Amino acid sequence: MRHSLAAASALILTSSITVIPEIPQTTSYIIFSLVFIIVFVYALWTRSNLAITARPGILIGTATVWFALFVGLVRSPTVGGILRVGAFIVFSGATMFVLPSIIPRRTAYRSLVVIAAGFGAFGIITAIIGPVGPLGIYRRVSIIDISYGVPLSLFKNPNILANVALLGTLAAGGIVFNHQSENTASNRGAAAILGIICAIVVVISGSRAALLALLAGGGVLVVAHRTNPQITAIATLGGLVAIVAVIVVAATINVDFSGRFELWAAALRATIERPAFGWGPGASADVLKSFLSPESQYSGFSTHNSYIRMFFMGGIVGGVGYLFLSMSALRVALRASDPTTLALVVAALVFFVFETGTIFGLAPISFASALAIGYAQQDENAIILRFRSSEAWRWGIIRIFT
Repeated sequence: MRHSLAAASALILTSSITVIPEIPQTTSYIIFSLVFIIVFVYALWTRSNLAITARPGILIGTATVWFALFVGLVRSPTVGGILRVGAFIVFSGATMFVLPSIIPRRTAYRSLVVIAAGFGAFGIITAIIGPVGPLGIYRRVSIIDISYGVPLSLFKNPNILANVALLGTLAAGGIVFNHQSENTASNRGAAAILGIICAIVVVISGSRAALLALLAGGGVLVVAHRTNPQITAIATLGGLVAIVAVIVVAATINVDFSGRFELWAAALRATIERPAFGWGPGASADVLKSFLSPESQYSGFSTHNSYIRMFFMGGIVGGVGYLFLSMSALRVALRASDPTTLALVVAALVFFVFETGTIFGLAPISFASALAIGYAQQDENAIILRFRSSEAWRWGIIRIFT
């Protein structure tokens, strides 16, 4: 238990530092990679076997995305593309299919709550008193004559702090609602306090995407704990359909959505130009810029939609594969026995409608959503492959280094 907690905390923390601007990106990626490798090597060393757990739909969707991005990389090779494909395949694949057999679900979610609340507490402090050293604010705003700073905590964007706090709020809510014997009243009380801290940060961050995702995930969490699986499924699917309907209506009446419709249209035009495999995993805002009007004020922005971004990078093959993966993940999560996992998956799918991140990647929202999908697969009749960790290979490693 102690080692699992250390592993979960180390992975979540190093995932978070990949989006802290004071730490060079290359350095943060190397740190995360080393921690990831150490966790897996230690697991191989101390366990008799490791399990690869995969549901067919999720595995097919994931493999399709990987194939599309690999083809795109061959067609348009870039250093950024090579690193992205490596991260997508190695780290995200291991997170979805292997890591859940190493770190227990409850341990991972508790680590997530504590770390998210820690970043959130820093954010609340700066919202009240202003920037403190590396703890920054994005801008000052006023609501009902109350002025406060939109916090950044240690991150480069308030949306990043918001999505970390979003994850912490839902994980804390799962602990609060869990009345099993091993989850004591003191644990639930502590989780409630930390969850409130995270929820406050989501609200004051100004991230509408995170707030909508919190409402969606929180609603699912409450319904799942208070009703039966059938009602939960109906409420979840109905809510997602309602969100899509609102977006469609907003598009028809020219609601701005902070320029997202303009960026989405440009990304789709780019996809039409390279329909099969897209512009490759190295495709950047500079490529998207050429499909925006010269007068656009959003030149240099990314797609701000995970699903459209995958069509942009991976074409129809990658985009359809990603949609299939997302819907398969939702289906598996709905059939899983853990409401917290379902809430995290739903929140991630909603958040990704308005943000560039994907299920694949090293950022906190990507890492946590991939891990939640992995935990959902454990509750199904999945394809399970077990690899035994024998004494022979351990002795071989000892001999190599001695």
